[in-house]
Amino acid sequence: MIDRRRLLLGVGALASTFSAPNTQAGPLSLTFGERELEVPGEKLARRCLLLVPSAPEATRRVVVLFHGLAETSSEAVGIRAWADRYGLVAAAARLANPPVGRTVTQPVLLTDARLGELNRGLAEEPYRGIAVACPYTPNVFRQPSTPLALDRYSAWIADGLLPELRKILPLPDGPSAIGIDGVSLGGYVSLEVFLRRPEAFGAVGALQAAIGENLTDYYATRFKAALDRVGPRPLRIATTAWDKERPTSERLAARLRAHGVPVTLASSPGGHDQGFLREAGSLELLYYYDRTLPRAVGKP
Repeated sequence: MIDRRRLLLGVGALASTFSAPNTQAGPLSLTFGERELEVPGEKLARRCLLLVPSAPEATRRVVVLFHGLAETSSEAVGIRAWADRYGLVAAAARLANPPVGRTVTQPVLLTDARLGELNRGLAEEPYRGIAVACPYTPNVFRQPSTPLALDRYSAWIADGLLPELRKILPLPDGPSAIGIDGVSLGGYVSLEVFLRRPEAFGAVGALQAAIGENLTDYYATRFKAALDRVGPRPLRIATTAWDKERPTSERLAARLRAHGVPVTLASSPGGHDQGFLREAGSLELLYYYDRTLPRAVGKP
């Protein structure tokens, strides 16, 4: 069983340092258009905000992102969490207009060394952009059965939302151009949705996922079985220095490797809050999927 109190305390911290979104970004050479989708078939969730990049080639890849607990208050709030509260739109602008710099200096969440790595990488391979789908993430712990709620929600994502995205975006056949990730509650949901429907996604990640340290072997075993069935998938587990769930993320990565599952463990300065997401978390996530999902894909 998931430790619900531990999860709720962890994801509640994501709301504790909220402040106004950072809207300061340089001139946009890559902008997002917005489309709000309503996907029928499930009472747990119906709506999704789709952010469509202006660059045509960027619309051929998409990452599905799940939000945190604080935004489960309503679908209208939840679907806009990444765009309005987590700094994702500004992060895309920063990546598209290098060099990337800091937007806050206290605390330092992007070190000089990391800024150097990012800007060298962007000089070698400019950011090309990626579409982002932001579905409402329900609080599955408030459902009578969390596993059954996750079953239903996973089916809605794989069999409802993804076909709708394919009607709008020129995605290639197969899962290679589709990533899945999330933060806090959304990180937990990302892992659970992927493990139920691994054939639907080409890459998976979780940022500050509150899954409980006692469950790391359980997840490693499930990932091993899923990837043995569908083949290798890039897997990223991300945490921060001041995230109280950091030991769990580190142990999960270690147990995955012990089971023969390749995994990227990303750790950086920061807490379990929106300030980290706006300064570094969303930026690092977009940078990772821009380089992980295939840039050159065949015709859809």
